[in-house]
Amino acid sequence: MNPTKIPQLLAKYKHRLVHPTPLINAAVADVYTVPRRPPRSPTGVMSAQIETTLRCNLACPMCENRLIKDPKNDMTLEQFKKVIDGMPTLISINLTGIGESLLNKDIFDMIAYAKKKGIYVWFTTNGTLLVEKVNRRLIELGVDELVISFDAADPEMFEQIRKGATFKQVTGNLRDFVALRKKMGRSRPHLSFGNTVVWDNLKDVPKIVGVAADIGIDKVIIGANLVLLDSPEAVVNPEVKKVGKHEIRQVFEEARKVGRERGVEVVVADYIAACEKPELCDCVRPWTTCYIMKDGSIFPCCEVTQRRVPRELMVKFALGNAIETPFHKVWNTVRYQHLREGITSDVSKRYDFCKGCMRCRRK
Repeated sequence: MNPTKIPQLLAKYKHRLVHPTPLINAAVADVYTVPRRPPRSPTGVMSAQIETTLRCNLACPMCENRLIKDPKNDMTLEQFKKVIDGMPTLISINLTGIGESLLNKDIFDMIAYAKKKGIYVWFTTNGTLLVEKVNRRLIELGVDELVISFDAADPEMFEQIRKGATFKQVTGNLRDFVALRKKMGRSRPHLSFGNTVVWDNLKDVPKIVGVAADIGIDKVIIGANLVLLDSPEAVVNPEVKKVGKHEIRQVFEEARKVGRERGVEVVVADYIAACEKPELCDCVRPWTTCYIMKDGSIFPCCEVTQRRVPRELMVKFALGNAIETPFHKVWNTVRYQHLREGITSDVSKRYDFCKGCMRCRRK
């Protein structure tokens, strides 16, 4: 470890933490584990995405939730505590899964438990349940960030995507949230729009940034699920709607411009670069994070939820179970080490759910 980097790393993480163990772990991971990516990780997990429920009050057409046949029950508070207690090096948790987190009756107690441990807490919501009582509780608990799924500035398109929600309802809830946060003299939760760009809403992206500015949203995070004109996907599926790199860049730059003019931070995923460099596999997730399903099943990241594989089959590929076994005892098992070896070697040795991932496409 370079000693000159330690003060810089401590400053980077100290605002999030109240316990020294995660702080030291994060510093060592930054300067040693992540750059080297050894099969056996000398540092513990830093962030976790924990699926607290499979239930949702919407029926969005693109969501994997529609395909899940499992009983739509929730993770309990006691199960959640077991998961968290098995991760003593945790910096942050994302309480988002394939469901609406606010439907879990224990969600506020889960947040409180994590915050007492000094963990940075955030999650994604569809915004329909952000009524005053909920908003006040989230602010009082000190939730650090809320990401609101928001995919269209046009009310009609918004309601086609977010089936069961109305544009007026969600934007109204968010205006009320911003007003209450200001009234209570708080700066958190930080509010972001999470926008997944598809062919149908690509040109709407700059307008979404405008809506964010009108409401008082702090940031717009733009992801993409597009097929480029010259990509392998376009060859395999000639009927799919395709878009050129120039058009994507033009729209995203316009979105950034609106953000600069209106005071909204705009974060754009480097989707084109990911498509242009399929030989690279610089994924560091198996060394830094994990995804925990509501039954405790452990996976390297949330990308497994995009595979549209039945849950009963998916669980067979789990790396362990964080409810049955403390997570830190699973972190460096032979199976986890094989996963990491596959990431840094030939694709034939790669974990099944990693093959074909946009983040890990080396042939």
